[in-house]
Amino acid sequence: MALKTPEEYKASLSSMRPNVYKFGELIEDVTTHQSTRYTVEGHARIFQAQNEDEHRDIYTTTSHLTGEPISRYLSIFRS
Repeated sequence: MALKTPEEYKASLSSMRPNVYKFGELIEDVTTHQSTRYTVEGHARIFQAQNEDEHRDIYTTTSHLTGEPISRYLSIFRS
């Protein structure tokens, strides 16, 4: 599986339709709501960095299950 781009990450959040509430109010779209969009943007920057050549070694690792490059941010830690 290829590394996601920021756009793919945001689209996956929108398609999942997570049940996120703040003060009893349902947040319809976490990618645009004022309370969550900055968190989403911060995570999207990680997805951007892992796709840039100069940052790839920092933000990615090789999956011990598939042997493919994966996000270090989302990988299973091993000792």
